[in-house]
Amino acid sequence: MNAKKICIFGALLIGLTVFFGCSATSRGMKHADEAIARGDHYAAAIEYLNVLQINRKHSEALTNLVNIAKPAYEQKLRMAEAYQAQRNYEASLVEYKDLQTYLSRLKMFNLLHFIPIDVGQVIHKVSLAAAEKHYLQAEVFFSQRDFTRAISEYRIALDFAGVYKDSTEKIAESYYRMAGDFEKTRNYRSAAKTYENAHAVIRDYKNSLTKATGLYYALGSYFLSIGQYRKAYEDLGQAQTLNPQYRDVSQKWATAGDKAIIKIALVSFDNPTGRDVAGMVLGDYIFSAIKSDVQAKASAFVQLLEREDFLTLARTQKINENLLNDEGRIPIKLTGVHYLVFGRFTQVRNTRAGLTETQVKDSYQYSYDVAYVDSKGQQAKRKEWVSAPMYYSIFKDKSAVALAGTVKVVEVKSGRTVIEFPFSEKTGDEIVYADKFQAKHDLNADNIRVSDEIRRLSGARRELRDEELFAGELIKIIAAPVAQRILTDLDTAPVTMDPTQLTY
Repeated sequence: MNAKKICIFGALLIGLTVFFGCSATSRGMKHADEAIARGDHYAAAIEYLNVLQINRKHSEALTNLVNIAKPAYEQKLRMAEAYQAQRNYEASLVEYKDLQTYLSRLKMFNLLHFIPIDVGQVIHKVSLAAAEKHYLQAEVFFSQRDFTRAISEYRIALDFAGVYKDSTEKIAESYYRMAGDFEKTRNYRSAAKTYENAHAVIRDYKNSLTKATGLYYALGSYFLSIGQYRKAYEDLGQAQTLNPQYRDVSQKWATAGDKAIIKIALVSFDNPTGRDVAGMVLGDYIFSAIKSDVQAKASAFVQLLEREDFLTLARTQKINENLLNDEGRIPIKLTGVHYLVFGRFTQVRNTRAGLTETQVKDSYQYSYDVAYVDSKGQQAKRKEWVSAPMYYSIFKDKSAVALAGTVKVVEVKSGRTVIEFPFSEKTGDEIVYADKFQAKHDLNADNIRVSDEIRRLSGARRELRDEELFAGELIKIIAAPVAQRILTDLDTAPVTMDPTQLTY
């Protein structure tokens, strides 16, 4: 049976292939006839080649292609030569390359019965002409100190010729001179980047590597001196990448990296209400969620300290723990941490209404068979539906959890509150279901009709969700925006302008 199916499938596949192949060849022959009618021998030849690609033995395509192969070649060659004469070398190269492909396809079918020009040699010649055209334009831009456009033209020349005259050297020199102009106008960052570009073209062109490294080093040193450690880390890191042996760049880069780190301690989350949800220490869970969210998105410069680690740090510095709260406004002389996070609940409410029961009287329908004589005088049966009373109870219950309070982030060195995030969130659950059905029939029997609403209520959920799940939802809702504020306000490099005077 399987073998038979395989044979049928194979025959079907072959049939489809033949069908689509015939369809494609018919379209190709039609397009070729249309091309000949409008005098486009080259387009017709391509169509015939496409037909032969499908069916190498297509006699009409073979015969017609033999007749027009050379006229098609001559037509395409005239087009390429015309563009070449107009110095439109780009368009000319497109035509010559198409012609080269055409001749290769004729050879593949043994239909090249004439001697063509050496198209490859002509392509090389035209490519050099195109390169020269763009090189000369680049030289004009270079002499006008329009280095951006000069670089573009030199690169186009190289695209055509691979290597052409001194184009590579002129690109490097263009970058080098642009960098010098940026230096004169005290645009040190652009100068550094442009010297780096010159170095990328020709390694350490005219000492460009040293110049780029020196500028990045000087920028990094400047930002290090004014306490902008993250920007210092970035610029010194660039210098370190270019030349790790440059002066003391490695040591300064490491210093900037250490000083750029922001240490944030999760200190305490007070709950003066004395209430909880499902026995959870809510503040600890909120801090844990904040920590998780921050660590997932923060840069490498952010470090979070757990409460115990922070208290150990404070004790070693003989800091009174009573000062470690969000009430104080006196700066704490504490080292090793930059920001303290405090939380305080103003409301923790966990309520449950309790299960209520309401008795309901309703109706349902049941059917029974009734014998009768039909129009043909035959005995028959029909169903009759009758309403009957039923009784059941509606049960309801609901619960709610509400949390409100504030999260504050205090800067250690100033005692200033840099982030204050109030929150007030609530969620809950409610159940409504039907039970304790009373009726003289089995309400699940096939001959019983009850309303869709009653069936929905009888199958409804009968247990409230756990309070712990509510609390978990609220914790995520509270923690996410707090974490985002920490990332937005603290995990960013301050916007600082580059210096306009630099010693290097």
